[in-house]
This record gives sequence, structure tokens and C-alpha cells, in this order.
Amino acid sequence: MLDYLDESGQLDDTIVVVCSANATGADRSQDGPSGDSEFLAGWRWAFRTPYNMRRQCSLGGSVTSPLIISWPREMREVAGGVRDQYHHAVDLVPTILDCAAIDPPRLIKGKAQAPMQGVSMRYTFTAPEAPSVRRTQRYEMPGARAIYHDGWKAVTGRSVTPGRRNGTAGAWELYHTDTDRAEVDNLAARYPQKVAELSSLWRAAADCAVSLAHDEQEVPELPARSRPQLPDRRAS
Repeated sequence: MLDYLDESGQLDDTIVVVCSANATGADRSQDGPSGDSEFLAGWRWAFRTPYNMRRQCSLGGSVTSPLIISWPREMREVAGGVRDQYHHAVDLVPTILDCAAIDPPRLIKGKAQAPMQGVSMRYTFTAPEAPSVRRTQRYEMPGARAIYHDGWKAVTGRSVTPGRRNGTAGAWELYHTDTDRAEVDNLAARYPQKVAELSSLWRAAADCAVSLAHDEQEVPELPARSRPQLPDRRAS
């Protein structure tokens, strides 16, 4: 298809977006790929490397996805580059609309549309060192919450680092994602004020009527707490 667009002179005006699923499955089966298991637990963990945890939590192994954007007319001189600005999936549509010089619709079939929450990523195409326009993003899964703000990320819930059990589910973990993208070094004990700042920011950003209904106490079991183990039938 890209060859045809190039030969027909349309490639310069074509924006290509490639993105994969956010993570591997979080089922507890060690034997896979039978039943609900996609594949062996060890492979599920390997596929999310270097990030921590799998789906159904709010750590990087659950919410981080690769993204490739190509637009020859504007990106020809920077093709193949890598961008480190922080963005979210809600920014995809605003980016496409920005590139196409289209304003977000206010009405669709006579119904008023809520303002888009995303921001355009177009500025990153030719400015690899530009600061991130998106500064804050709230995450939530049943029993798990997180918030990113200016290079820091706080995570809480029953599906944070394995080993947490009832009674400690409300504790927050803290990661400086600017320097620890894989979210390995929990800095909560070192920077309690930053934890308090981000946890307050999460509540301020949340629609409490909906978000707090997903309290971890309502989720009796989350499979993301399991770590990969060898199947019982293996001897080595």
C-alpha cells in the first residue's frame, strides 16, 4: 500500500499510525496456551520487558504501548527518530485533526460533543527536545490507580508490586519515570511529600462518583499479583 501511495504521489499527504496492544494477558494459568491463557506465564512477563507487571494494573507493563507515526511531508528529515515526550492514547485523534487542519466537531448528528481531553503530538515531529505538552495523566483499573505528573508517577492498589495484600492496598508507590522508565525503584519512602502531592492530584483529577466505585476492596482477586512460575509438570 505504501509503495502504491508513493508511486501515485500521495504518500507525502498520508499519515501512518502504528500502535500495538498495551500488554500481555494477566490470567493466572502457568500452563498455557490452553483455556484462557494466551501462552506460558514466563513469556507473558518477557513480552512486557523492561516494564513491570501485566494488564489489569497501572504500572508500565500494563499501560505502556509502542507508537510509530509517519508523515513524509512534515517528517522526512527526522524519519527514524525517537521521541521521549509523555503522551497518552487520547492524544491520537487530536494529533490527526491537527495535521489535517480540522477543528474537533462540536456537534455530531445534532448532539453536543464533550471537549476532547487529548492534546496534539504534532509539535514532537520536528522538535525532539521540546518539553512534553501533556503534563498529567490519571490511570485506573479495578482495584488499581495511578497518576503521572511532570516526570513522576504514583501507583496504588492491589495490583501494584506483588507481595502487597489486604491492609496495605492503600499505600502508594512512587517512581521517577524521567530516569526510571521501567518503574523499578520505588521512591515512596524517600519522597513522602511527592507521594502526598500526587495522591491529592489523583483525587482532584478523578470523577469520584465513578472512580472511587472501583475501590480495591470491591475486587476480591486480581490475577496481576502472580509472578511467573514453572509449570508443575516440568522437572527442570
